[in-house]
Amino acid sequence: MNRRLLRRPHAIPPLPHAIVERLPRIEWLTNRAVVARVRARELAERLADLGHPSPPPPLSTLPHVAELQEQLLAIEESAARAWDEVRRLGGQVADEEYGFVDFPVDGADGTVLFCWQLGEKTVDHWHLPDERCLDRVPIDPSTA
Repeated sequence: MNRRLLRRPHAIPPLPHAIVERLPRIEWLTNRAVVARVRARELAERLADLGHPSPPPPLSTLPHVAELQEQLLAIEESAARAWDEVRRLGGQVADEEYGFVDFPVDGADGTVLFCWQLGEKTVDHWHLPDERCLDRVPIDPSTA
């Protein structure tokens, strides 16, 4: 698909209202998952400093290490559940570390991905399916 053609106001499909309605829940879930990922990384580093690998098992027989390993597993499971719900709400998790979520929308000229990042108040960027979130461009306000 030619990006230049999609810059025409009629070529970018409108953002579905359902995405706009779901965005607050998606934002909450994405924040939960990103924070959990940071916490999991911190716990994994503490475990490594103690000379113990991160889960999966075997869990340590040392109580303080086993407790950290269990916390890490619970946090990772919480993040996975949050991302699963984002997917059920129509988002495609594009980058778990930075909280990018794409929303595919088919238009007359092909599929575009509306792109949102944690911290943004609205979905106001897009990119083509074969591009990354870092390649996204702002949506022309007259087409949103």
